[in-house]
Amino acid sequence: MLKKQLILDRVAEHPNESYVETAQATDSTRQYVLQVRDAAKLPRLSSNPPARCRHCGKLVKRQTSLCHDCYSHSHWLILFCDWCGKMFWRRRNELRREMKEGQKSFCHNRACSNRFLMRKNHHEEKA
Repeated sequence: MLKKQLILDRVAEHPNESYVETAQATDSTRQYVLQVRDAAKLPRLSSNPPARCRHCGKLVKRQTSLCHDCYSHSHWLILFCDWCGKMFWRRRNELRREMKEGQKSFCHNRACSNRFLMRKNHHEEKA
């Protein structure tokens, strides 16, 4: 009974201490600490710490390693339309593919692209 009370006192003083640390401090086993905690109806400790973003440290869901903001910044690039100057987002791999194919100018939609190319072709015809 004395060891059981010692464990409960230790848990009251250090509620987030692991089972192993409590067992070492009270000279008992991890399993016995768990049994005493369960008998006292104390909540179980999570075996996994909360998942955090690899880049910024925000809490994230367990399945992912980057938060939404960091994922967006790592996979999307900000560009400016060559015709109207409007800011737009483009996927990094899409931009890489377009540049590999020889594209040098980028517009945010087809209408701006058509205007830009018409003006570019008009200047090339005069030269």
